[in-house]
Formats: sequence, structure tokens, C-alpha cells
Amino acid sequence: MDGTVKAGDTILQQFADILLTLTRSGDIVVRWDGDEFVVVLPKVRPEDVGAFAGRLRREVEARTFELRHLDRTMRLTCSVGVVYMPFTMEGLGMDVDRLVGLAVAGINRAKRE
Repeated sequence: MDGTVKAGDTILQQFADILLTLTRSGDIVVRWDGDEFVVVLPKVRPEDVGAFAGRLRREVEARTFELRHLDRTMRLTCSVGVVYMPFTMEGLGMDVDRLVGLAVAGINRAKRE
């Protein structure tokens, strides 16, 4: 494994640790694709979702990511896309891919801004 791949894996692991620290026991955290993660926060209000996204961004930006095998550290930023679903997906006929697609659109908007 070359140093770049190992560095990427290390950063993803440290980012996942941040997510696990910020989430509650009933929340769901999964790596979705590449460097994207999906976090499901059941039983929250819309303002709670926005507050979570803000805490995540602040925690990532305040953290120094350690790359010991390269004897380096890095500072990162992250973009967060948010979708709030007040009802069950079955009740609205919304599938997971559509829901994630809306969140990814939010991520892309955050990156542009």
C-alpha cells in the first residue's frame, strides 16, 4: 500500500472516530462511498440536525489529523449535506437512494459556497 492510500485510510478512520464521538447510541453512521459518510439521526428536530452539522464541521476544522507513517499532520475542512425527513420513508414513498441523493446535492452546494 503506497503512502497516499495509507494516508487517506488514516484520515478516514480519524474522521469516522469524530462521527462516532458526536453521535448517540441509536444513531447510524456508515461510510457510503469513497470519502462520503451517511449519518442517520432518528428522533431529532430540524434545528438539531443543523446543530449536529455545525458541531461536525467545527470539530473537523479544529482537529489536527495525524499521519504518523509520513511523520506529518494535516488540517482539514468538511462539507455537510443535510436532509430532514420528519416521517418514515415508507410513508412518503422515498427510497434511500433518493434521500442520499438529496444530501449529496447539499454537500455539493456546500462545496461551491
